[in-house]
Amino acid sequence: MGEIEQSRSDTAGAAINKDGLAVRNRGDAAQRRGVGSALLDLAQVFGLTVAAAISKRWQEIFKNQAEFLFDEHDRGSDAALRNFRPFGFDAAFDAIGGFHAWKTRALLRPQGKLVLFGVASAVKGDGRRDLSQLVPLVLLLAMAKLIRRPAVELYAIDQRVKTKRAEINEDIATLIDLLQRKVIRPRIGARLALAQARQAHELLQSRNNVGKIVLIP
Repeated sequence: MGEIEQSRSDTAGAAINKDGLAVRNRGDAAQRRGVGSALLDLAQVFGLTVAAAISKRWQEIFKNQAEFLFDEHDRGSDAALRNFRPFGFDAAFDAIGGFHAWKTRALLRPQGKLVLFGVASAVKGDGRRDLSQLVPLVLLLAMAKLIRRPAVELYAIDQRVKTKRAEINEDIATLIDLLQRKVIRPRIGARLALAQARQAHELLQSRNNVGKIVLIP
């Protein structure tokens, strides 16, 4: 079997383990939109207190996987997050990028860290790059080199595997162990025959699915 969408379990697992982000005295992690359920699963393994951006229509499904759920389309969501964690979060994970990453960083405490592992906002509906979202992301990364607190890191697993393959292999081995012991259970949203690949892509793009879409040969 194969997944029509790239699994984020390996990326989320590596990102949440990076520099001990998830192992620091039950530190809090703020999850913004676009991270997916894999990070929520791993946050529970590490005993993190989590605030997760989840659309209202899906919040019932994830109510037991985070201490605080919010919908970013609500005008009061940022204020609610600050009330939930007045002094800021220890770590934040953002798969959107662009201006969204600036908002996410603002939720961190000075000693916190923002991990960027996606740039969904930088891709238009037709697949072309959206420079209006790429520019603010580049500016944020440049600024983070001068103003180092809160820290910002772009975690690109496709690039990291070229220089830190041993680290990636170790992360994957850890995830496989967690899967085999059923400590984490990936959410399967749909199973389709390989011949239905087109429908699978349409379902993925519709965003009307929760969990992985699995293609069965």
